[in-house]
Amino acid sequence: MATRKTKDAAPATKQPGVGRKGKDKQPVKPLQEKDQLIRQPLASTHNSKTDETQKPAVKKELKPTTTTTTAASACSLSAVPALLPMKAKEPSLSIASAIKGEALEKALMLPVDIKDSEDPFCCTEYVNDIHMYMMASEQKPCYAISERSIVDQSFPFTSDHRSILIDWLIQVHLKFQLLQETLYIAVDILDRYLDIKKVTKDQLQLTGVTSMFLASKYEEIYPPSILDFTYICAETYDDEQMRDMERNILVSLSYDLNKPFTIQFLRRYSKITKASNKEHNLAKYILELSLLDWKLSTIRPSMKAAAALLLAKTTLSHKEVDCSVLLEYTQFKFDDLRDVMYRLKCCLHHYHRHSLNTVRRKYENMKYLEIAKVEELKRRLPGQSSQ
Repeated sequence: MATRKTKDAAPATKQPGVGRKGKDKQPVKPLQEKDQLIRQPLASTHNSKTDETQKPAVKKELKPTTTTTTAASACSLSAVPALLPMKAKEPSLSIASAIKGEALEKALMLPVDIKDSEDPFCCTEYVNDIHMYMMASEQKPCYAISERSIVDQSFPFTSDHRSILIDWLIQVHLKFQLLQETLYIAVDILDRYLDIKKVTKDQLQLTGVTSMFLASKYEEIYPPSILDFTYICAETYDDEQMRDMERNILVSLSYDLNKPFTIQFLRRYSKITKASNKEHNLAKYILELSLLDWKLSTIRPSMKAAAALLLAKTTLSHKEVDCSVLLEYTQFKFDDLRDVMYRLKCCLHHYHRHSLNTVRRKYENMKYLEIAKVEELKRRLPGQSSQ
């Protein structure tokens, strides 16, 4: 190894043009400053031993020079980035404001929402804004249902025919095991269409089953096919008739099926009032019975949901309940809710023992805590009789 290193250092003393084994070579150019800068890292990382005669030369090359650099060396120096220690950046104003905004959002949350703030599915940051949007959208004129068609004596059918149809649609809803939201959307589509168009008695069932077909396509992940709905009608209508009715309904409603419904408001109100499962299921039972009453379809969904929850709490507790939290959150007046509560109570006692018993049999199941069998529902209002 030492002999090879001596041979590597020897060519510096040879005459130009004389190479190894007597062959001629081009004269070796002296090492320029640019080449020194490029080769310095290689020389510094060399692990082999060097001769004592080369050590002073390496030290001399590493010393900083005060001579002016050429254009080429200046370009090479500017191309190498300076490795300087970076200072830690302070939090920007946007990050600080975001932290303050998050703290403000938690401060504005209700106590029942704070424990769910880490759950992304609860949307606690937006739940109040969503509720305000739903309450504003339910008051759109296109969603309003007037009592004109309900009290009109010249209408092709009566409210009893509609009640029979709704009871049958609930059976269809149970048969296909559809979501709870699908039922409320279907009834809302039916009522809005009946408020705009006059439907004959022969077309009433077709309108109802098509409304359920539309609602299932709007809400369900795997909706039943159109053949399933024609089969459930005992082949009274074919698929072409149902498609024609579907087009008529969508055009009449301007393809707007996004009206909020009562079950959405009830879930929110049950959470903020810390309602028990029994109270929540009784409120659901009251709201589903109210679908049979055509006159109750004119009430705002949010007000109907709040009144149903208060009625459920009052019925099960046998005393007045504190409704301050609900009134403060909904901004409703108690007098307005009391009137709606009375109308819902009349509906409850009228249809609880009615011959249209699909809803009652549904809520006698253990899935709904057998809420239709509670003793509190056996009491009737003065002057009310079972049918």
